[in-house]
Amino acid sequence: MKSLIIHHWDTDGICSAAQLLEILGFNADLFVPDIGCYWIEDQDLRVISERNYNTIYIVDLSLSSRDLIKLRNCCNELIVFDHHKIKDFPNGITVVNPYLNREEMLYPSTSWVIKEYFGKKLDILSVLGAIGDNEYKIKNYQVFKDISRFLTSIGISLEDAIRMVHLIDSNYRVNDKDGVIRAVKKMLGYKENPREILNDTDWTQKFEIIEKEVNKWIETPMKEYGRILLKKIHTRYNIISTITRRISWANPGKICVIVNTGFSENNVQMYIRENKTNIDISWIIKVARSLGFSAGGRSDVVGLVIPKDRLDILLSYILSALK
Repeated sequence: MKSLIIHHWDTDGICSAAQLLEILGFNADLFVPDIGCYWIEDQDLRVISERNYNTIYIVDLSLSSRDLIKLRNCCNELIVFDHHKIKDFPNGITVVNPYLNREEMLYPSTSWVIKEYFGKKLDILSVLGAIGDNEYKIKNYQVFKDISRFLTSIGISLEDAIRMVHLIDSNYRVNDKDGVIRAVKKMLGYKENPREILNDTDWTQKFEIIEKEVNKWIETPMKEYGRILLKKIHTRYNIISTITRRISWANPGKICVIVNTGFSENNVQMYIRENKTNIDISWIIKVARSLGFSAGGRSDVVGLVIPKDRLDILLSYILSALK
């Protein structure tokens, strides 16, 4: 019987899904939720249920307990591969997540979790997944020496690898959901000659569109409240994580809060990232989920999707608590 891989839309999610698809002998379907939405729509759940999958894999995607329970009822076995800080897993689900054993600094990405779990050799999929979630911060991980040796052995610099990540990510940033799914198999095609990623015309064109939009919003003013930096943007592109990351990394000792009011008609996105403040911001995930909002992340970064009419109240609470 066939399996289903439900995966995140970024480079780590794409590379992790590619690893798993190869491990399963290509006997699996692929599914990505609506980009930016950390939940499964009811109509998608109905389709998944009708297909009678034996096993469903959740890869690099922070879904709520409610969605996990619904998916568990659609199959014989539900398996989660992740590296995010999540603890509230329902019973009856197999979870492979080093955060549960406090081993997160050994696992920079879900692609690394899958590599280790299945005992696979280091390859471009596990490496780009790790770099995708960390970029230059990958140097802080114990496994960076292995990553560095691998990149050297195939003649690719860390800078080239980061550009590859940006090209892969361009699919979700322009909201090309089908492009995200196609990228999984494209990455398997690039596995033997990864330098060809840099010449992918489709991804390059998307990347150029995104860079122009990112630079436009990075240059807009921010508000500063002590150690907190706040910026509001309005864009239909999924660039909030990129903007948050670049502003945060340029401002050590600060907590960066970015709000995108152009996400959808009814919802806004919020990303929060700390840089060298030694503050664990993962409590925001629990608070947001207790209010029925979609949220996920780690100790240093949190992403949320919030109804527009609840933004001001939640934003005021988070800013007050972070101060």
